[in-house]
Amino acid sequence: MVEETNIKHALLKRLEPGEDPRIRRIRCPVCWSETMIQIRKGAASLPRNDALIEGLELMNAPEKETPCTVCEDEKAEFECETQCGELCGKCNETLHARGRFRDHRVVTCQQGREAREKTCQLHEQELDVYCYSCEMVVCQHCAAVGQHKSHECLSLIEAYNKEIKAIEQVDKDQQGYIQDLRKGLKDIETCGTQIEESASRVKEKIIDYFNTLTLALDKRKNDLLSQLDKLKDYKLSKLVEQQKEIDYNYDQMHNTMVHIQAAMQRTGRRDVLKLRNHYKNRLKLVPMYPTPVDVVENPVFQHQLDKDNDVDMIKKCGHLEFAPRVTGVLFPYKTDFDSNGIMYWIGRNYGTAPHYKNPASQGLITVVASGCEYGAEANAIMHQCIADKHMTYMSNDSCGAWLEVQLGVQYCLCPTHYTVRNCPINPGHALCNWAFEGSNNGFEWDVLRDHRDDHELPAIRASTHTWEVVDCQKSYTRFRIRVTGPNQHHQQHAKFHYLLLAGMELYGYVNKLL
Repeated sequence: MVEETNIKHALLKRLEPGEDPRIRRIRCPVCWSETMIQIRKGAASLPRNDALIEGLELMNAPEKETPCTVCEDEKAEFECETQCGELCGKCNETLHARGRFRDHRVVTCQQGREAREKTCQLHEQELDVYCYSCEMVVCQHCAAVGQHKSHECLSLIEAYNKEIKAIEQVDKDQQGYIQDLRKGLKDIETCGTQIEESASRVKEKIIDYFNTLTLALDKRKNDLLSQLDKLKDYKLSKLVEQQKEIDYNYDQMHNTMVHIQAAMQRTGRRDVLKLRNHYKNRLKLVPMYPTPVDVVENPVFQHQLDKDNDVDMIKKCGHLEFAPRVTGVLFPYKTDFDSNGIMYWIGRNYGTAPHYKNPASQGLITVVASGCEYGAEANAIMHQCIADKHMTYMSNDSCGAWLEVQLGVQYCLCPTHYTVRNCPINPGHALCNWAFEGSNNGFEWDVLRDHRDDHELPAIRASTHTWEVVDCQKSYTRFRIRVTGPNQHHQQHAKFHYLLLAGMELYGYVNKLL
């Protein structure tokens, strides 16, 4: 183990027994200059700073008791300011109890030390001047003709008053700051109360609205059920009437047939032949019901409950605007590939460089992709101001191909718009089905905009277009474009799934993370 203590440029090192001392050089933690040491002796070969070591020993040494200058046996408790020196309690009483010693001024040793601390050791004058250059208290002689004569000095009272005013000003500023904080806390509390009250009012309105809607739906339900019961009774009554009529015809025909059969059994063969026409006429007098019997009513009830998407309209009843406040610095969209995008800002080394360079080539942004058939991933995010007709990115022909842009760990973006530039090489190709997604870990992705059969990016070389990202309230550090279907192509039968990009720009609210 190596212990270090660095005071200014001094470095003390001690190698514990058993530690490998094969060290060739060490570096000062303050000035970073290297010092060569002997391999065998290790840290023991470093030059000693005797003054520093002695100072440390004095600082850490325990305070010694001062003996009485008379008896030299007891601890000194008093100090005579005249010439008697430091005395113990007994010697002080004995010495200053008679003669001219009674007029000596005696103080405790602590008071004497404090008095000496207030007196210049060079001129034995009171320390009543403050030197601002050295930040220490000096005497008037030091300030006038001594080593502090060219320094900014003020009397101790003036310096005290000046510092008091400065402290009061600081205190006043802090008091204003505290008042602002208190006001902010009060405003937050008031806003919280208002939110609770407003939410309660809106809740009551929502309950009343849906209670009214429920009553209207219940009334409509009861009306429909009543109409259904009436229609059912009507259908059943018509069936009963038809049934009665058929029963009557059935009974008439059945009775006539029974009568004819009985007469035929009683009559001989010759009489039956004579009475044939009479029997036929008798059957013709029986009312005939049309057959096959056609039921007068249909068992099906014609109905339609979901008229004009009523259920969907009910599901969408009411609207509550959910729009939390988005914070951060706004990078607003004006035109395609203007100088307001975050990628352009990062390409200028976060706004500090005068000219733009591709941030991916500078290592400021990381670009990864599912695959690359032509070009380079870095070309997919370059700004149009440095675009070249041969610089592009084209993925493999695969549905699900993606390209991810990582902003890094310093900044996150809540997007409002994004711009892409089509490939300048392949004619007749353009994105048509894709998803624009955001993530903070690279595993869980949120779809920010889903494009289905989108032809807004013209299928011509180097075309550009910008889309708005609606209702995004979350910030992300990673963004991805993922192919979800075939591209546009001037040949309708062609089904390609290339991800073609020669530029990208992002707009929105930027927040600093680190």
